[in-house]
Amino acid sequence: MARGWQSSDLTDREQQSFGITTGSCFCAAACASLYYKLSSLVAQSIEILTPQEKSILVDVNFNPKDGLAWFEAVKDSGDDPDITDKSLIRACCFVNEAPQKDLHLKARPLSFEIDGHQVYIYASDGVGEVSLAGLKVEQGYPAINPGPQEMLIKSVQKILRELELEVFLELNFVVQIVDGERLAEQTFNPKLGITGGLSILGTTGFVRPLSEEAWIDSIFEELHVAQAFSNAVVLTFGGSSEKAAQHCLHIHSRHLVQMNNFVGRVFDEAVSKGTKHIIVSGQPAKLTKLAGAIMNTNSKESDAKKEIILAELARMHAPYELIDNINQANTIKSCVEILAKSGYDEIWSRLAERIKAVLATRAQKYFKSSVDIAVVFIDSEQVILGASQNLEPMLEEFVLDEA
Repeated sequence: MARGWQSSDLTDREQQSFGITTGSCFCAAACASLYYKLSSLVAQSIEILTPQEKSILVDVNFNPKDGLAWFEAVKDSGDDPDITDKSLIRACCFVNEAPQKDLHLKARPLSFEIDGHQVYIYASDGVGEVSLAGLKVEQGYPAINPGPQEMLIKSVQKILRELELEVFLELNFVVQIVDGERLAEQTFNPKLGITGGLSILGTTGFVRPLSEEAWIDSIFEELHVAQAFSNAVVLTFGGSSEKAAQHCLHIHSRHLVQMNNFVGRVFDEAVSKGTKHIIVSGQPAKLTKLAGAIMNTNSKESDAKKEIILAELARMHAPYELIDNINQANTIKSCVEILAKSGYDEIWSRLAERIKAVLATRAQKYFKSSVDIAVVFIDSEQVILGASQNLEPMLEEFVLDEA
């Protein structure tokens, strides 16, 4: 098995260049430990399911310690240079018993139900804890994002149904990342208020390569398929924003294209190839940057989103106290919450209009094209924050194309 994992849902090219997320590794280790506890069988590899129901077969290693059934998976970043590459992520499952107190458990556990079974996830050594508001996980809980949580739910469901277990189970998972606290110092975690280790991340289960030209080529391929289906497309930033756009706009998935950070390149390709109707949809952390004519939203290239929000609030004659609160906010999610409470959430529609104007100017300047453009801000809870005024009539073009 190349690289310690494989997936039949990827092309050969993707299989060679993609990696798997920390979330996939956590899920594989946790499920292997659960499978061992329920069947007494030691898996050398185990199948997990991504939030999109794609299958990944991940190599795992059984490493029992102090009578505990630890399983380990090695993080593979593929062609993407990542500080977590080759990290060792381990997990142990306790069935109908609480985890041992000497495991250095920190934070309150994440908890949910899976087919009537109660499930808890505890962070141990090397896994971060959320200490500030504004992230996808609440304060005081392990820094394990919703994507990996959903992967675990789907994968555990699969195991329980295969084993045909009908008795009630309480499942307690403990996760560790070897050397995670040291590695976290080289990430944005300290700035974001994630303490004591790395985050467990991933919305698709896979790590896309950072070879920009190869990556952009693959995005163009996705765009061209969408253009073959219709002359109307929705450009999103990644898996989360694509899912949110489909949920909120009720648009056929074949219209949707993930442009990632390469806004200018993908938008230009769409316009140059004759797309007539373009909706740009995303969360504020990425989409806001476009109001400043920033066409590569990678944080290493640009990070002026808060400044753009502050400038727009100044245009709105917002009170100094609000502007100061936004300036002190730790994350854009916190900004969204502050603006909602202050009554200045009209800012998102204003920024959407500004982005629409920026993109329309770009299309006219470089391609002499009058493209129909709409912009919509959707938050992490899949709620529309604001949109350009032409969004509703634009959506009718997509319905017509699907008829």
